[in-house]
Amino acid sequence: MLEIYKNLFDQLNDSGIAYIVYKSLNHLDEDLNGGRGDIDILLDENDIDSFDSIVLNNNFFKVQKKEKPYYYMGIDKVTHKFVMLDVNVQVQFGPKPYKPYNFSIEVDKLSYRMKYDRVKILDLADYIPLMFIMRVASLSEREEDLIELQELIKIHKIENGYILRILKEEISLDWNVISQDILKFRSWQELKEKYLMQVLKNVKNNSELSSKQKYKLLLGKIKGIQKKLKYPSYKIRNKGFLVAFVGVDGAGKSTTVGYIENLEFFKNTGIKKVYFGNNEYWIPGLQRLLKKEVKKKFFKFLLGTLSLVDRQLRILIALYYIQFGNIVLADRYIYDDEIGRIQNKEKNNKKPLIKRIYQKIFGVKMWKKPELTIFLDVSPEIAYNRKQDYSFEKMLEVNKVYKEYMYKVDKVKVINADQSQNIIYDEIISLMLDLKR
Repeated sequence: MLEIYKNLFDQLNDSGIAYIVYKSLNHLDEDLNGGRGDIDILLDENDIDSFDSIVLNNNFFKVQKKEKPYYYMGIDKVTHKFVMLDVNVQVQFGPKPYKPYNFSIEVDKLSYRMKYDRVKILDLADYIPLMFIMRVASLSEREEDLIELQELIKIHKIENGYILRILKEEISLDWNVISQDILKFRSWQELKEKYLMQVLKNVKNNSELSSKQKYKLLLGKIKGIQKKLKYPSYKIRNKGFLVAFVGVDGAGKSTTVGYIENLEFFKNTGIKKVYFGNNEYWIPGLQRLLKKEVKKKFFKFLLGTLSLVDRQLRILIALYYIQFGNIVLADRYIYDDEIGRIQNKEKNNKKPLIKRIYQKIFGVKMWKKPELTIFLDVSPEIAYNRKQDYSFEKMLEVNKVYKEYMYKVDKVKVINADQSQNIIYDEIISLMLDLKR
């Protein structure tokens, strides 16, 4: 079991909150190890605030959505695996994605057993009939789900459970007849033909969710447009953040940014890399033109100006993604330009006035200060071992200037980039998770 789940369930048990893991029990081992899907939890509605408090203090973030169920996204700090909780205060079921049917339940009346000595899971006495109710009204039921119920019914005699009482008193069905039909029938379709209408007429139907289900294709297209516009799949913050990675060549900026960008947690909750260096350009064709040997001074001047404009306007791209709630990872940032200007200060002072004015107008400026600035402080030896873009003597000089400048930057977070990559990743992810929610 992942450490994030161990801590969560230990605290839930200590708090006395009425909860129970009630679905996908046949895949629970895999889910608790972060290998498959989410964890489905039923919760007493009176405990939702206490549950929120515990969950949010354990590296989970609540997804911004109006209707139930509540979603919580998290990342395990040890393995960096993505985890998700699907939490409801009622049994909600029906066709995906909106599942418009539901019935109320008293969680503390459900029978449970402990898994791994810390996770309360629904006992088979309630699990088997509950899965029948939910799956008979689903459109995504699988043959293996029917086989699972058949095998469980053969082994376990279900009597006097809380869900059996609901099945008999509220839905008006006889479990003895149902269980025999489950064993006898060869498909869910046969069970649906006999039981679906009886189930649906005795449970609640959420009209808003039914309407959404009816127009799911249109709503799906809207979500597709949002995805293309880079709206996070699961929005956990109103506005995003800018995280800048700074360091000499060989510090590991691009490697670290690439690793974080590809973690499932950040991919699901909104992440975007924006490169602020001078090796890539957004203006079409500019990269190719800059590689060519241009002799005419005017064209050199024009290309140089376009490259500066390109780099300055990248902040607008970053702001666009931030506005939707994404975290933007800046691979290099304006600090690098400031350090470059310091290195060339004496030379710049000797430039003609017109060139200095030009630099003031078109030189890259910091339009937005990052919410988090990370300085990857690497020793010259290790940096040079990773990259030999220039001489070691030059590396010593550049490394010294970077240290002198970055250690004076307000609220900069310094990471020892001589450490192993895993330790570096752990420290940076912790810093990012601590950003204001």
